[in-house]
Amino acid sequence: MYIRFITSLPRTLRIYLPASAWTTNPLTIRKVQGSRRTQEDRFTVLVPDNFSTTDKDLVLLLVCDGHCSDKVAEHAKEHVPHLIAQSRALMDKDYTKAIKSALEEEEALLLEEYDSGQDENAFSGSTVAICLVDLSSGILTTGNLGDSHVILGEAEGSSDAKQVKTTRLSEEHTPADLREEKRIVEAGGVVNWTRSLNMSRTLGDLQYKTPLNNRGSHYLSRSQERASGKKDKNNADFLSSNPAISEVRLDMTNHYALLLTTDGVTDILDDTAIVDRAAKLFWESLRPATEVADEITRESTIQPQSDNATCVTAFFKGDEG
Repeated sequence: MYIRFITSLPRTLRIYLPASAWTTNPLTIRKVQGSRRTQEDRFTVLVPDNFSTTDKDLVLLLVCDGHCSDKVAEHAKEHVPHLIAQSRALMDKDYTKAIKSALEEEEALLLEEYDSGQDENAFSGSTVAICLVDLSSGILTTGNLGDSHVILGEAEGSSDAKQVKTTRLSEEHTPADLREEKRIVEAGGVVNWTRSLNMSRTLGDLQYKTPLNNRGSHYLSRSQERASGKKDKNNADFLSSNPAISEVRLDMTNHYALLLTTDGVTDILDDTAIVDRAAKLFWESLRPATEVADEITRESTIQPQSDNATCVTAFFKGDEG
């Protein structure tokens, strides 16, 4: 038995790996620009061979949706997966800490670059949705910021597309959430509904986070701040980079469809519709896995004024399934 991964963009890639207790059927990714002038979505997949610091069979899936530019989304795509793969927490099988620590380190890297002159990090930002799957134990750990999501479809005991339970493993981070609005106000911020950024947790967007949101109306590097003798305010982060985390153990007798999406998909299709499409295409119609993400993103971008849309789709089953 072998684990088989297939990615459909930017090219088709087939990687065959030694078997473990859990196997994935073909894993597919589709990224569509929609009606937008630019493509600011990004994705990354790491397979077991990419995890040199652990003997576990791990798979990492990541999607990012940039705003104001693709700078932070591209940076996160390049750095976050490898920060996780190289973390001590991963060796200790503390997958929650591995994800949280990687996002903290990513924020520190962005601030360091800003202080060295990369001003774009002040206003460019990105959502992120991450899945870390331990194929040996069936432990699935997810983390997200913003409105990119992780959706799990579960078929008990078989791959019957008519008996699939849908669960959203991620959280929507928006100022419309009273808990998020309260946190922003307590941090010293104000929710302004006339602005275009409708998220309360992101990567980047450093102008809304410490220390930049304590430096006045224009952003100063640390050296400039010291030279000016400027005193800090006492604001906390208006936008948070603390992710929502979930962890589930997959049942060895069941079949699963795992989907990571940007909001270009979930703003058009609800979670149940997304899982139903995936389950019927793959399990019932026996369509090639490369067509599953294609169909979901096609339906999400068929209308005018559509957003960038990215869908990562993976199907899992245990050896007992």
